Amino acid sequence: MAEKRNNGYPLQYITNSQEFMGLDFYVQEGVLIPRPDTETLVETVINIVKERYNKEIKILDLGTGSGAIAISLAYYLRNS
Repeated sequence: MAEKRNNGYPLQYITNSQEFMGLDFYVQEGVLIPRPDTETLVETVINIVKERYNKEIKILDLGTGSGAIAISLAYYLRNS
């Protein structure tokens, strides 16, 4: 494990885990590692939905890696 890290192998692939929006996601090689910058996008969408819509909405997320965006939106907007 230490050798992989020394060679620049992402810790998230070693531990198969990445925290995103307060949720833990399983990641492995070939899956995009959820990034903190993307949390800003998700937080913005959550805020817009909560401020502008007072009805149920549908959000479609296709082919974006680990599914962290869609899962986080579903989790935090489940009562929207």
